[in-house]
Amino acid sequence: MATVLAMVAVVGTVATIVAWAGREESVAAVASDVRPPVTTASPPPPTVVVPVGPPTVAPTATSTVPTPAPAAAATVPAPPIPNCRPVGESTVEQLAHLVVMVQVGGGDSAGAKGAATGPTPFGGLFIGGDDDRMMKDGVLSRLVNETHVLVAVDDEGGRVQRIDKLVGPMPSAAQMGSLSNEDVRLRALDRGRKLRRYGVTVDFAPVVDLVPAATAGVIGDRSFGADPVVVTERAGAFADGLRSAGVIPTLKHFPGHGAASGDSHKGPVTTGSWSTLAAHVAPYRQLAGPGSGETWVMMGHLDVPGLTDGLPASLSPAAHSFLRKEVGFDGLIVSDELGGMKAISSRFGPGPAAVKALGAGTDLVLFAQVDHGQTAAQAIARAVNAGQLSPERLRDAAARVRKAQRC
Repeated sequence: MATVLAMVAVVGTVATIVAWAGREESVAAVASDVRPPVTTASPPPPTVVVPVGPPTVAPTATSTVPTPAPAAAATVPAPPIPNCRPVGESTVEQLAHLVVMVQVGGGDSAGAKGAATGPTPFGGLFIGGDDDRMMKDGVLSRLVNETHVLVAVDDEGGRVQRIDKLVGPMPSAAQMGSLSNEDVRLRALDRGRKLRRYGVTVDFAPVVDLVPAATAGVIGDRSFGADPVVVTERAGAFADGLRSAGVIPTLKHFPGHGAASGDSHKGPVTTGSWSTLAAHVAPYRQLAGPGSGETWVMMGHLDVPGLTDGLPASLSPAAHSFLRKEVGFDGLIVSDELGGMKAISSRFGPGPAAVKALGAGTDLVLFAQVDHGQTAAQAIARAVNAGQLSPERLRDAAARVRKAQRC
């Protein structure tokens, strides 16, 4: 463009000189970066007409001046996404952090950015509580776009929801149990779209626990009911709505918190014997089996006599094996919180709990404190380096997290 403008300026100057002098003169060369054509001594050189556009030099009988080929445009590679480093190119320490999700406060922008970036970013962030500043400010959405970090919330409806102050309340699962499947699906679709707008990519819902009444136990009205058919249909509709909105649903709490007495936040919890839990497992067979779509399953901290041998299901190889082999689930398994819930913390520290959960078959371990998450990641890396946890198990878990991150 600069060459063209220079040529036009020269043409204007020449025309002015011709008009002032009252005679015509020939222009021999036009721009400093274009060589004048080679001419013979006689006859006198013809007048060169200067076009408005890229200069060309016509060949003569004694020389040929080729037009230079345009330079190829330089290809600038896109910068790598920090959280999307391929599993095969990652260090053990990086993979150990990738399989950890940590809770950050809803207004802690610096904490969220610190956890999701840097040389060893965590694979996911859990947003707990009612602080919604990062959602309103767009911080979470930008962070997801820039890093692909997973962002999860508990948004079940009723007494467990996270964006009701922003978009209004959602009915409890018990209330939605009396609605049609399509009504539940549409409600979840609308909710999922709103969650996604605020940067949430994973919802730890729906609950598929069976309870005899909405007032029963710690689950109560968080359940769609006592009938496994109704629970399966309503929870399936809820999960379909979330998926259609671009939010990953999570079935919880395997193998069935409704069969337990007590609260795993406060201490160890035991269910009935494994042989009595067939109805509680039924929703998972339908909703987490082959061809069920993108779904996560959350492992509950439930001692199940006849299955887990004194361990919580979240740390039990037998419980994970049943989910994988008998149910046919091939998606991501996430633990319930491992650092603060007394069913775990009264028996294991964050590091040992994370190693046991991952070794049992969990893919993503959840901690309510960032420092617990750091301790867990360091323990996972040490266990792999010491031969106590197989590198293949860590890579398998990390690959599922990467897939969920859309990397």
